[in-house]
Amino acid sequence: MKNNSNSCIFNLILSGIFLLLGLCFNPLVLPLLFPAKTGKHLDGISTVLVLFFDIFVLGMSFFFFRNRNTSMPRFVRTKWRELLTLGCSIILSFFFAEWILWKWAVSFAPEGLKSEILMLNEVDPLQRKYVPRLYLNYSLNPEYRLHAQKDHNSFGYRGKEISLQKPDGIFRIVCLGASTTYTPFVSDWSKSYPAQLEHILRNKYGYTNVEVINAGTPGYTTWETLMNFAFRALDLNPDMIILYHAVNDFEARQVFPETYRGDNTGLRKSWEAPKIPFWQNSMILRLLNHRYKFFDFPGGILQSYVNAAGIHRNHHTQIRLDMAKKNPPIYFERNLRSILAIAKEFNVQVVLSTFAFTRETPYKLSDYFYQGLEEHNQVIQNLADRYGLPLNDFKKTMPEDIQYWKDTVHFSESGAYLQAKSFADLLHTKHLIPSRAGDPNE
Repeated sequence: MKNNSNSCIFNLILSGIFLLLGLCFNPLVLPLLFPAKTGKHLDGISTVLVLFFDIFVLGMSFFFFRNRNTSMPRFVRTKWRELLTLGCSIILSFFFAEWILWKWAVSFAPEGLKSEILMLNEVDPLQRKYVPRLYLNYSLNPEYRLHAQKDHNSFGYRGKEISLQKPDGIFRIVCLGASTTYTPFVSDWSKSYPAQLEHILRNKYGYTNVEVINAGTPGYTTWETLMNFAFRALDLNPDMIILYHAVNDFEARQVFPETYRGDNTGLRKSWEAPKIPFWQNSMILRLLNHRYKFFDFPGGILQSYVNAAGIHRNHHTQIRLDMAKKNPPIYFERNLRSILAIAKEFNVQVVLSTFAFTRETPYKLSDYFYQGLEEHNQVIQNLADRYGLPLNDFKKTMPEDIQYWKDTVHFSESGAYLQAKSFADLLHTKHLIPSRAGDPNE
């Protein structure tokens, strides 16, 4: 009798050990143990560990039910094989489904869905649009590919490969800004506004000596663009920069007045991957959450990594717009003036532009959203007047017809063409490019 009791205790201890080991090798816990592996979930060593998990669960079940004399209900003692089979089937089915869904999410899910269900470190490195960067917080990933085609060059700018050393005889223009310069809703980089600007200048106006570089980065404010110009774009030895900014700086004003400071800490934080509970590593739960929104998941949304806590979503809400009214665009102006001062010191010509937007989208924003953008446009116009700089009054000339827009501030391909044409026309009519190939009068 004593031997039976000891055997029962021994079996229970073994089942407990196997259960503990199984939990340790649970795929939901693996990212905590091996964070570097979460980008390739359940690949390589992770797959082996999952097999160990299944073995440990089976071992726990075997030793637990081995002794028929344990104080278990009669139904359990008589049906333990069926219950064990059912339990193992459920466990194996769950983790097989997880494995399949993770494979699909990483390799085949649509781009828009990936940003909702995958963290940036879980995405294939070639599909990560952004990478952390010293001083700038983040920049474009030089290895990024869109639809299997390389979308960024080796310097981390959208477009074709360029040389750091400016070729002899080339007039180099660098377009600085955020997503409205990057042109994210146009999948072919050659149809982005900077690329189309180069095409128009070369083919319509004959400026075959012109090179235009797209240095726009989604999410950038004038804070990041100031750093981008000073620490990166100047290395390209540009002859001219085109500045196009407003909406992200307006978002930077949508913070509590006490946090609205010159270093932009009200909006920004240093690049940091959001921390999530271990159970959110389940792809089944993530996909259900994408449909039903029963928990907050940061995903691969850039703002979750670089924006201060609590404001990576729901921007331009009425509460935040009310905050913006208390925070005038003083730092927007100061940042632009700093860029102008650096450009003057390095003999780089600056072209300013008012910021275009449309009210014709299906979803309407508060009147103060549009008014806030106009406040930034007024700053731009005042700076152009004060320093005698060329100004493209793009807000005035850009049509608001929905065919040219993807949302309130971003352009479709045809809208990007009009943006490029407006700058090309200005540069040509104002004779801002010093020489034109094939023109004996130049």
